[in-house]
Formats: sequence, structure tokens, C-alpha cells
Amino acid sequence: MIAFVLWDCWFKYPLVPMGIWKDRNFTLCLCILMLGFMAFVPGNFFAALFFQRVWHMSALEVAVHLLPMAIMGIIVNIVAGLILHRVSNKLIMLVAKLSYTSSFLLIAFNKTDSSYWSFYFPSFILLVMGADLEFNVANMYVMSSMPPSQQSVAGGIFQTVAKLCTTLGFGITTAVFSSVQRRPRLASYWDPTTQPYTATFWFSVACSVAGLMLVPFLTLGTQGGKEKGISVATSESGAAEDNVQVAEEKKAEAEATVAQALPTVG
Repeated sequence: MIAFVLWDCWFKYPLVPMGIWKDRNFTLCLCILMLGFMAFVPGNFFAALFFQRVWHMSALEVAVHLLPMAIMGIIVNIVAGLILHRVSNKLIMLVAKLSYTSSFLLIAFNKTDSSYWSFYFPSFILLVMGADLEFNVANMYVMSSMPPSQQSVAGGIFQTVAKLCTTLGFGITTAVFSSVQRRPRLASYWDPTTQPYTATFWFSVACSVAGLMLVPFLTLGTQGGKEKGISVATSESGAAEDNVQVAEEKKAEAEATVAQALPTVG
């Protein structure tokens, strides 16, 4: 990976232009996304594992308990499509990171005898809200930060960062889980069975807070609506000009036809 970066810095026609990282919003969006995915995917995994090993649920029961995330995800994505071009994306990102942090704080305080409806259900609602809002804002900016001819490169950067950070998050949380499982050292509030899972959730809280601290440095406004409006207006203006030109050409042809049909005087 280091060799790839060095090569693209030196090569005249790089696959990934290194100058793009000088865009502060581009870099911040990817860093916030990175910290979010380091928390989101491992958090889901260990929540499902907690249901199976601690609450002794079957695979079908686990799927049913995770179902609110899918339903909320559909709703949030619809809402995101309606508000991205109307509401400040910095504010949307702030709401996303606050949702992330609140979500992992809730399940971090969960215990073996806690109720699903008291901790996990609201946590899943907030978790999906944070993940989808964050993803939409970051994806929109990353894709629009490069010209159309290089948007496939922007998409590749976006997906690569997301996948690498998910892998990194799994590696760290697995190490944390194994360490605490061997030597439970958390406060007596959590029983030894719950502590390994709780430790991974606290790691997710830390990632969420770190991402939250980056949000004030963003300078994002709305995205999508204004540019679309300009392009539509431009296309309509161009179409109107074409129609006028066609009408003038037809008028000239008609006048020429009439002139030929008239008898020549003299």
C-alpha cells in the first residue's frame, strides 16, 4: 500500500490523484466514515453473538431481534434522499454521530438480565440512523469531489476505505473480546459473561466519539439540489434555444418556397 501511494505521487497519470486529499472536507468525510464503520459492523456482530451465547437465542430469533434495523434503514434512506439538498449536511452528520454515540452507550450498559426493549431496541434504531445518514453524506461529497470522468475512482476510494476499516475494526474488537474474556476486569456492574461484549461496545463508543469530534471541522452545506436545479435550468434553456432556431429555419424555408412559387415580375 505504501508503494502504491509513492507510485501515484510520482507517476504523471496516477490512478488515484493524491491532490484530492488536500480537500479538507473529502479527508474529514472519509475519516468520519472510517471511524463509524470501525464501530458499526463489529458492533452488530457482537450484538448478535451476545444474543446467541448469553441470551441463548436461535438463529431465527436473532434475525427477528435484528429486524428493526432493516426497517429503520429503509425509512432513514428515504428521508435522507429528501433532506440532503435542503438541510445542512454538517448538521446531518452531527445528528448521525450523536446517534452512533448514544446507540453504543446504551448497549454498553446492557447486562445479562436487562430487557431487549430497554437497551437493544432503541440502540438499533439509533445505530441505523447514524450509519445511513453518515454514509449518504460522505458518499455524496466523495462522489461530487471528482470530475465525472473520475467518479469511478472516487467510488473505489470510498468502498476501499469502508472495507479496510471494517476489517481493522474486527481485528481490534476481536483482540479486546479475547483479552477481557480471559481476564474480566470491568466494574462489578457487569457480570463476567457480559464483560467481553461490553468491552467491544466501549471500543465502539470511543470510535464514535472520535468521529464526533471531527464534525465541527466540516464546512459542508447542502448537496445535490442546487446543482440539479442549475443543470435542469440549463438544459431547459438550451432546449428553448434549439426550438427557436428550428422555428426560424422553418420560417426561412417557407418564405423561400413562397418566393419560388410567385411569378417573376418584369
